[in-house]
Amino acid sequence: MDSLGEKVEFTNGCSLILVDDDGLFWGTSPYGLDWACNSHEGWVESVFKWLSYWNDDRDESGVLISDEGTF
Repeated sequence: MDSLGEKVEFTNGCSLILVDDDGLFWGTSPYGLDWACNSHEGWVESVFKWLSYWNDDRDESGVLISDEGTF
């Protein structure tokens, strides 16, 4: 992957630092919540799931926001 060793910013507000930190890659949600995943086998799938989760409209605690404005 060309972005290894760099910070990547995503359009959904997430960011990911692709620098191995004792076996982890660290990211931040659109609301500033830190997240980490194993930097070894399977990390691409973990990042994909994390980004997909935050692609949905969610509040700062991760609760889905409905179209009607209720939870």
